[in-house]
Amino acid sequence: MADPFQPDTPHRNLAGKTMLLGIGAQKAGTTWLDRYLRAAPEVYLPAIKELHFFDSWLMPERPPDFDAIFRQRLHALEAKGGKPTPELQTARDRVLMIADRAAYLKHFDNNVGPKHSVFGEITPAYAMLDAQGFRTVANLVAANGVALKLLFIMRDPIDRYFSALRMREKIDAEFSALDCFEAYLDDDGYVSRGRYDLTIQNLRAVFSPSNVHYAFYETLFTPGAIQAITGFLGVPYRVPDFQKKILAGPVSRAPTPRQIALAREKYEPVYAFCRREFGTLVPANWAP
Repeated sequence: MADPFQPDTPHRNLAGKTMLLGIGAQKAGTTWLDRYLRAAPEVYLPAIKELHFFDSWLMPERPPDFDAIFRQRLHALEAKGGKPTPELQTARDRVLMIADRAAYLKHFDNNVGPKHSVFGEITPAYAMLDAQGFRTVANLVAANGVALKLLFIMRDPIDRYFSALRMREKIDAEFSALDCFEAYLDDDGYVSRGRYDLTIQNLRAVFSPSNVHYAFYETLFTPGAIQAITGFLGVPYRVPDFQKKILAGPVSRAPTPRQIALAREKYEPVYAFCRREFGTLVPANWAP
C-alpha cells in the first residue's frame, strides 16, 4: 500500500489550494449545500457526494461497510456499459482507495483544474471521527501542501434524530419512525450523529478555530449564512435557490410529548454545550 502521507509524485494541481471537508451533520442540509457549491466554477466536488473514505479507513468497525457498497456500485455502473461518466470514474477511484489510500488525493489531483481554488467533499459521517481521526486527516492533507477547511452544520438534535428515522422509514417499509423513536434513543449509530458537543471538542483538539466554520440548519437557507460560507472558502457568493430544499418532505405525524421529553433528556448535554458556546447564534426554535 502506498504511503498516503507521501505521494509518489507531487499533487501539482492541488498546491496552494483549499480543501473543503464537510463533516455533517447528517440531515442538516448538506445535500442542498453540496449542489450549491458544485455549481460554482471555482469549486470541484466529486460526482458522488459522500465518498466515506475517512470513516471507512479510520472507523472500520462502524457499519455499514461502505467499501463493499462502493464495490457493488462500481459493478452496477460498469454493467450498464456505454460511455464513461464522472460518476463511473469517481466510483472506480473510490474502489482504488480501498487498497491505496494515496488514491484519495490522487482523485482530486486528476480532476482539479486551474479554475478551481477549492476542492473537497461532504460526508456527514466524518462528524463521528475522534480527535485522533481528525489528526490523521489533518496530517494527510498538510503533508500534501493543501490548506484544509472544515464545515460543520448543526440542526436541532431532536429534529435531526427524527429526520434520520424518517429517512430509514422511506426505504424500509417495515420500519416505523414513531414506533421505534424511543428504542433507537439507545442506538449509538443514530444518537451519536447528534452529539455535536463531542464532535466540536474533537475538532478543537486538532484544528485552529479559523479553519472550522459552524452553521445551523435552521438559518442555513438565508443570504447571510451562505455568504458566511462562501467567504470562509474564499469563493464568490451567488444567489442560491432557497426554495429548493433537497430531500425535504412533509411530516405526517409528530413525536408524542413523552417521546420528545425522552429525547430532550438524551440530548441535554448537546443543548447545554451549544448554548454555552454559541449563545444567541443557536436558533430560537431549538428545544429548551
